[in-house]
Amino acid sequence: MKTDEPLFLNQSLFMKLGKIRLSDGTELDGEETILAFAQCCRDKGSVWMGIDSLRHGMQEKRAARFQRALEEKQRIRVYFAIHNQHYDNEIAYTSILEKLVNMKEPVQCPDHDMRPAVFRDDGKACLWLKLKEIQPSKEKAEHFVIASTGRNLKWTICNSRFFFGYIEEG
Repeated sequence: MKTDEPLFLNQSLFMKLGKIRLSDGTELDGEETILAFAQCCRDKGSVWMGIDSLRHGMQEKRAARFQRALEEKQRIRVYFAIHNQHYDNEIAYTSILEKLVNMKEPVQCPDHDMRPAVFRDDGKACLWLKLKEIQPSKEKAEHFVIASTGRNLKWTICNSRFFFGYIEEG
């Protein structure tokens, strides 16, 4: 490893992407969703993704920790799991967190032009993640644990409604 490469934070963000219905009625599965974000990321260099599974955003201390890590030039991974005909509750994609906006009440996207066209008119969120380098992942969910409980990620996403959280290598 080069010494000038930024270090990765020991904790990562995790999202399980499921089926969603857009404001125009279009339904996308998790894979179609991440592919739209990945294409936008390739076209524009980065992309904003709103997280609506947190009603009041990230806990303040945790958000401050991630903000501090970003300011210190640490890299933060974001893992995306999918359950469809191609992926069985498995990590399918990964990205790097470039910036986060955390609010107590939902707000519009910080930059609508940095979102896939199909999502530009879709709502507000308390947590916005600016992502770069969205790409397929070879990581396996079974190699991670939930940071707060130590439970295996694969078991958790197969047996509960865990859609967003903080994970560590286990």
